[in-house]
Amino acid sequence: MVISRFNFEEKSLNWKLQEIHLNKLTLLVGASGVGKTQMLKSIYNLKNIAEGESLNGVVWNVEFQTLDESKYIWEGEFENKGTSVIINDNDEDDKKNKSKIIFERLYLNGNLIIDRNKETILFNKIPTIKLSQQESVLSLLKEEDIVKPAFEGIKKIHFSDQSNSASLNRGFNFSFLNANKYLKKYDKLEKIQESDLDIELKLYFVYKLSGNIFSLIKERFIDIFPQVSDIKIAPLENFERGDLPDILRDYPYIQIKEKDVEHWISQNRMSSGMYRTLIQLSELCESRVEY
Repeated sequence: MVISRFNFEEKSLNWKLQEIHLNKLTLLVGASGVGKTQMLKSIYNLKNIAEGESLNGVVWNVEFQTLDESKYIWEGEFENKGTSVIINDNDEDDKKNKSKIIFERLYLNGNLIIDRNKETILFNKIPTIKLSQQESVLSLLKEEDIVKPAFEGIKKIHFSDQSNSASLNRGFNFSFLNANKYLKKYDKLEKIQESDLDIELKLYFVYKLSGNIFSLIKERFIDIFPQVSDIKIAPLENFERGDLPDILRDYPYIQIKEKDVEHWISQNRMSSGMYRTLIQLSELCESRVEY
């Protein structure tokens, strides 16, 4: 999916993002505190809305193209209940406090296919049965053939923040422990891309099953770090295993090989910049961005 135009407003916080136009690959550059992260989180909120969340006082308008080259425009607004909204643990109270949708529209290739107001939802000009007023039509009608590509496209939006990766324990990921038993399940690139797996685990499956794609990621990584000659995801060599417990003997680590260096450098000894770059390149590939 490629977003070409986007604007977003949070009335409850008196914050508005003016309309912006995006390319397949857009770089946001600016000083700390000017709103780059807020812009990215606004785009990520589209996914939250599409998956059924009610966002108090939010107004949105986005134009995007899906993998099958269908062009959608999706816009809408939730009522603004102010900044004093309290969400309780009680499900009934929670439901009462959630904002309702004031209006929502979905266009496909220039044609209005869903037109919604406070009272009715028209799907191809025909009223639907009564549906939740606190949930988006992308969530409510996601199984409809002309709505599903829009839902699947928005669902692929990811917000990745690797800024704290230097302080994380990058030497171990519990999701890798039983990775091999899922190799048959994720035997195609499309299945890996469409899954909700962690990006590190997706990279491992790509390494095991799709040599061409992993080679592309490796090639781009080496372009950035020319001192690197190779990348693999595999158990540590004997000299590095030390006192690892038996359960981790076959555990796959991300490892890089530098030129003129005899041994592989394991994931927990990679620089944070290298690690972030590898993950971000993997995310670009996972999102099917051409780069």
